[in-house]
Amino acid sequence: TGSCRFPSQASVRTGADGRPVFDASTLSISHSRHEAMAAVARTPIGVDTETFDAMRADSLAALVRPREAEALRRGLGCDLPAARTLAWCLKEALFKATGSGAFAAFAGALQLLQWTRGDPGPEWRWDAACAPADAPAARAWQARFGIGADAAWVLVAPASAPANSFDFD
Repeated sequence: TGSCRFPSQASVRTGADGRPVFDASTLSISHSRHEAMAAVARTPIGVDTETFDAMRADSLAALVRPREAEALRRGLGCDLPAARTLAWCLKEALFKATGSGAFAAFAGALQLLQWTRGDPGPEWRWDAACAPADAPAARAWQARFGIGADAAWVLVAPASAPANSFDFD
């Protein structure tokens, strides 16, 4: 927001839950083959970035279902590789902000239904048979995304955060 002041000295350490912490703030980090990103906030936050070619593996179909990628492709007006990568990044960023346990179980239980440009975030539901006990509600989160020439990225934050208080710089 421009009102943030970074200390002249700060430390990144591992929090009690195993996640990185930047002084008293939540820190989420991600990297792909070509990019790295980080987000710092005083609220739960998650970021993820990935390249399109890394998402081509058929073994990932259980974590990003074809119908999820197709729903994002239609709603966001992007091509299928970008949509599949965005679906992965969204699941990973949300897991970083809220999840516990194994990512594969979290991603498999989270079913993306749609995401339309201009919406504050996607719609999803949980597979009741394997949803985490503390599964986050879709309306509790907002998300921003970006698509580059060969990669996509997603940032998630609580819906209670002012919409203009987080974005990509």
